[in-house]
Amino acid sequence: MTPRRAPPAPRNPVLEQSLARLGRYGYGGQDGERTPTEAELAALWQRLKGDFADLAHPEVPDLQALAPAARAEAKRYVTLKLEADRLLAECTRMHAEILAQGIVPERIEAYSRIRDDYEDMVMAFGEARATLTELLPKR
Repeated sequence: MTPRRAPPAPRNPVLEQSLARLGRYGYGGQDGERTPTEAELAALWQRLKGDFADLAHPEVPDLQALAPAARAEAKRYVTLKLEADRLLAECTRMHAEILAQGIVPERIEAYSRIRDDYEDMVMAFGEARATLTELLPKR
């Protein structure tokens, strides 16, 4: 007897549209854990630094042009974003697994843990943004 294959997870158009919008800001559904290179950090900072432009910070410097404390915090900010992306990809994968394979308490608990980790990472990302905003050179 051949093992029964789980049906494919149903599409989630709302989630797909949201992830596509996040793609404009560097979200790529990263899987796996690895330390980004300096070049990757600088490239992602290039995409994200516009989020900090405002009246007090009309010109946001490139990563290497930042003062040491601001550069360290910008790297932390980018790294937290990458970790949040990884956790979101894991949440998405686990959610699809639940939809495809059914509700099993252990699966729901595992999803809940990853979702909590993701929410904690989003909060840390927001706190890092506030810290970095204070460290950026003002007009």
